[in-house]
Amino acid sequence: MLLTNKSVSKNLQKVINQSETVIAYAAMKSKAYGRGILALTSENRFIITNAPVFRKLKVKDTFTAIDVSFIDFVSEIKMGGAQIYIFMNIKGNDAVLKVFYHPINNDVAVMKFINTIYEQNPSAIPNYLKEEKLIDFLTTKEGTFKITSNKIIVQDYIDDKLEDIKTINTSDITDFDVYPQKMGSKGILYLEVNNEPQTVKFEKTTEENDVFALMAGGTSVMFPLSRMVKIFNKTNANNKTPNYMSDDEIELVTELATKKALGIDVLGNKIFRLTNKNIFFLKIGKAGKLEPFETVPLETINTYREITRGKGDSMNSGLEVVTKSDKKHEYWSVESIDIIIEELNKLLR
Repeated sequence: MLLTNKSVSKNLQKVINQSETVIAYAAMKSKAYGRGILALTSENRFIITNAPVFRKLKVKDTFTAIDVSFIDFVSEIKMGGAQIYIFMNIKGNDAVLKVFYHPINNDVAVMKFINTIYEQNPSAIPNYLKEEKLIDFLTTKEGTFKITSNKIIVQDYIDDKLEDIKTINTSDITDFDVYPQKMGSKGILYLEVNNEPQTVKFEKTTEENDVFALMAGGTSVMFPLSRMVKIFNKTNANNKTPNYMSDDEIELVTELATKKALGIDVLGNKIFRLTNKNIFFLKIGKAGKLEPFETVPLETINTYREITRGKGDSMNSGLEVVTKSDKKHEYWSVESIDIIIEELNKLLR
């Protein structure tokens, strides 16, 4: 069996009941089970299998949420990407399952595993989360950011145990933002806590954004601001979007970009962001805060089109926007020009 989504899904279907479907899975390894697959089915059964290359898939263990007396997790940034440790007590036996950096693995699946057990067996929830609803998490250089309705709990994995680093009350967050870093596959989380700024690099994958795309360095596949907005809407944070956006504004595309002024590219840490209301050209200001360098309300746009320059491998795509006042704006080096044009077509035609 190859560790591809198609192969894993096909082979898992052979070892579950006919009435079941697989709703989440991840490749993992552990001392207790070796290298294998952890899967969750539509009947809320957990299955642990081996992961043979040539032989048939074999079930090593099955359990339900009731069989788990404890479950917690931590995620770490390692060489190549993030890996997640799931600490469990299954039927009285301790096990550490390491969900490693791999194209078929994503944080969404891990959240399904953990929240299924938390919801069906509250006694398995760690004490520090007993009064909280775990919403999502980020893997950062500072540790694991566990986001709940009321808090962001920052923990690190030190000497084989979880250590609390700090706790941020979500009600104290006065601004936030998410954007790609200039090089590499990591994102930048900007937070203001009681107006005090901080930034942290993080790695995040979703069901749509696979590891191969992230490794290619494309900014269009980065964990989007829109996902963070959805997370913050489940908390008691006062800010649901960055301060320069309206509360009901929706991010559609965010890219690293350059801008042409007087025939010369304006380089530096610039971000192109398309929402359902505006085009923002943002600069990274003091302490990592994104500040609008230029704002073009969509209602002021007269025409827009894709523009190109260069030849062959040096071909560069851009977006030209002309407003109703005949002011021309050009944005270059945007990777997702096709998506941008598609979104503008939906909004303006």
